[in-house]
Amino acid sequence: MMMRYVKCVLLFFWTIQVNVFSQSTASEMYETGFDYHYGLNGKSKDDAKAVEWFGKAADQGLVEAQAQLGYMLLYGYGVNKDYAEALKWYRKAADQENASAQNQLGLMYLNGYGVNKDYAEALKWYRKAADQGLPSGLNGLGFMYQNGYGVTQDYAEALKWYRQAAEKGNAAAKNNIGTMYFNGYGVTQDYAEALDWYLQAAELGDVNGLYSAGFMYDNGYGVTKNMAEARKWYEKAAAQGDGDARERLKEIQPDAAAPMQMRVVAEPKNEVDNNAFEVVEQPPTFPGNVFSWLSRNIHYPALAEEGNIQGRVIVAFIVEADGSVSDVQVAKGVDPLLDKEAVRVVKSMPKWTPGLHNGQPVRVMKTLPVSFKIQ
Repeated sequence: MMMRYVKCVLLFFWTIQVNVFSQSTASEMYETGFDYHYGLNGKSKDDAKAVEWFGKAADQGLVEAQAQLGYMLLYGYGVNKDYAEALKWYRKAADQENASAQNQLGLMYLNGYGVNKDYAEALKWYRKAADQGLPSGLNGLGFMYQNGYGVTQDYAEALKWYRQAAEKGNAAAKNNIGTMYFNGYGVTQDYAEALDWYLQAAELGDVNGLYSAGFMYDNGYGVTKNMAEARKWYEKAAAQGDGDARERLKEIQPDAAAPMQMRVVAEPKNEVDNNAFEVVEQPPTFPGNVFSWLSRNIHYPALAEEGNIQGRVIVAFIVEADGSVSDVQVAKGVDPLLDKEAVRVVKSMPKWTPGLHNGQPVRVMKTLPVSFKIQ
């Protein structure tokens, strides 16, 4: 009886030792993959080898490796993109409460990567990541509330989550807060405040923040127009591959004075002038989220989609004193197919709340980016 007890105890300790050894080995495998992915500790950067080592660690159940393997598969680092396989590994990690994997599942359901788009499911995973305090999860949850994806649109709630993410240093959230102030979503429209947030995002290297900072200086929103400063931020955005920044840099000359290729006349001397204002005391506002409305109403031209034609069309138009839209033109085009659709969708917009100058509704010039991106 005593001998059987001793055998059981020895077997128990041997099992513990095997498990500890297995986890230690898995951790070492993960660290090796990490070194290959980033080129650390004497290893040359090699994503194919990184995937191999992450896979070995993931097979042994290491949650960090499972999440990292999902990341490599999702973005095609060292392996062909495989949304279904990425989803599988993210689920394994998310089920073990890995916040990063939960956030990425939110992203996949939001965009329909390997699954049908499902805003409710995306919201669920973003909330799980946010509940753990993950900055990108907090930002993702704010994005869902801002756009009304899977939940009633609520700008105040969106700002709450964006601010929590921004407090943790999330650059994308800082850029998103800038956009809220730029458009007056849930706050009083404030270009100076928008610029401050865009610059915070830009200083952290966020490509959208970099472009937005350039745009503000380019157009004199919230700051005196400064083309040298605009070029500085556009160049930083272009260095990260932002196509719009590259295109704008081609248009800017050292002595450039106009913020856009097409520019209407300067602000008229009084509000009864037939021309349109560029700057007014209270800018016109769209009834809701203009970018969500655009995304729902754009019809991607089939030929453009087949030809993988993408880009951002800048459309200029007038918001009339009664809120209707007129004089819709392409200020910066991408392709005739996309340009035509951008003009069509802007012409079909519902009435805006008109801009006010000296307390009176007036005609105001607006520009709007209409993005076409093949998912």
